[in-house]
Amino acid sequence: MKGLRFKGVVSDMLGMFGRHWLLIYFISAIAVAFDVFLLEEPLNRLAESQIMDAVEGRMALNISMQFVLFCLSVVVLPTLHAALMFGIVRNDLAAQVGGAHFPIISTLRRSGPLILLSTAVLLLVVLGALLLVIPGIFAFTVYLIATPILLNENLKVRDTLDRCLSLSSGHRWCMFSLAIFGLAIVATPIAIMFISPIAWSQIAYEAASLVLTILLYPVFPVMSGVIYFHLAEIDQSGLKDKIADVFE
Repeated sequence: MKGLRFKGVVSDMLGMFGRHWLLIYFISAIAVAFDVFLLEEPLNRLAESQIMDAVEGRMALNISMQFVLFCLSVVVLPTLHAALMFGIVRNDLAAQVGGAHFPIISTLRRSGPLILLSTAVLLLVVLGALLLVIPGIFAFTVYLIATPILLNENLKVRDTLDRCLSLSSGHRWCMFSLAIFGLAIVATPIAIMFISPIAWSQIAYEAASLVLTILLYPVFPVMSGVIYFHLAEIDQSGLKDKIADVFE
């Protein structure tokens, strides 16, 4: 049986960024700006005012607002961004095989199930990492393709999780190596910036952090879409069969 190939996924991923870099980074810039200025800033202010709110009897409200903003920043926004990135990947591959083209915003029609799925995957990864580490790594690797599966195969959340297990079977070492590759892409420039001997001013540091975040934000969403379609092609012996017309 033909297996998932590291080089093929990376090559297609780089091609995706090369062909659609403007759209990818335009969407990512909006998502990051929304996160930094409309979610993280209020979250930081609430954290700073927590002691005062406790004194004035508003602790419960403060914690509730922090929880809502945290969920929006960690789950909802990345999920919607990942859906849009999948729309770009799907349309690119559809064009290559003569499939139909759909507005990428149509991927947001299943936002509810997507958010539930992302929450479930996040809990599985975190709980697995806290318990024995290895289960967390396994969950992160296997469920990397969860969003593309739910969108392209129009499945329920539970069925999507099961489909991740079946579709990744026999290819998990390659998926793990791709996940490590993605983490290296994300972590290396961040680490370099932190240990850099350059004396950053506060404004320069924040500007560099913002630009770096925008550049790295779409790495895993694009990678997950490319991995999914490679696995779907192996599974069905034909990529065109798995670019489903579920966005009509």
